[in-house]
Amino acid sequence: MFERVLFPTDFSEYARMAMSCLAGIPELKEIILLHVIDPGNFNPVINRELQISQVREKLEAERSFLHHLGQNTIKTVIHTGQNISGCIVSTADKEDVSIIIMGAKNKGLFEGLHLGSTSYRVLHETSKNLLILRSNIIEELNERQYQKFCPNIFSKVLVPTDLSAESLKAVQEIALIPGIHELIVCYSLPRGITESEINKARDEALKQLETTCQEITSKDALIRVRILEGEPVEEIRRYAQESDVSLICSIPHGKGTIDEIIYGSFTCDLIARTNHPILIYHSQNTS
Repeated sequence: MFERVLFPTDFSEYARMAMSCLAGIPELKEIILLHVIDPGNFNPVINRELQISQVREKLEAERSFLHHLGQNTIKTVIHTGQNISGCIVSTADKEDVSIIIMGAKNKGLFEGLHLGSTSYRVLHETSKNLLILRSNIIEELNERQYQKFCPNIFSKVLVPTDLSAESLKAVQEIALIPGIHELIVCYSLPRGITESEINKARDEALKQLETTCQEITSKDALIRVRILEGEPVEEIRRYAQESDVSLICSIPHGKGTIDEIIYGSFTCDLIARTNHPILIYHSQNTS
């Protein structure tokens, strides 16, 4: 499912640590390493071709690092442009990758870049699957965290759903990703309703989720459902922590104005407030 991976790198130690988690991507066959050069960062004293050559050498060093991790098919790409997010999205389309993997620092996606200029734009401009690794996890990787969030990143997955047909269809697709041992499908009850309305909504949600899960054909994954009550992002963050999940999947809707605002608010808020890796998953038939 995730055979071709695009990994943008800024050559920081943080990017190197995030890169070490690529080994956990199921059915991975090829990695495209991308570095985008901002023309404004060229040193006017040094020959530009020499500077590009130095970037190539750094990419080769990253290639060697991945070879040591057991990854053999690696392509390197260099782009020059001020629109870094645009270069990432266009490269993902040109290379026909199945997933983009990026590390997100607390104050930005890459060193020196403001969150919202790169991560926000990639999040909204690409129709590719996008896996975001938070700095809280990567910068403090110990042996237990490495095993959980790198080679076993798809072992225990939490998938919030809004019960829409598109969302439930994506749940069924996610369940078939190789390497998932446990899939928890959750729904957050609407706020501001009466107790009787809550009970009715809970029963209807459970019925829909159980019907969806019964139709899943995966033989390897244990499927569970969970109904949450409270502010959705906070409840998802709390439950993910309590349940010790390895990954949270967010399922976007179409890019209409209202959907985009809601999706951006929910997903960006979730990324900002949880330490867990986040996979923004696009249904195979709509990406």
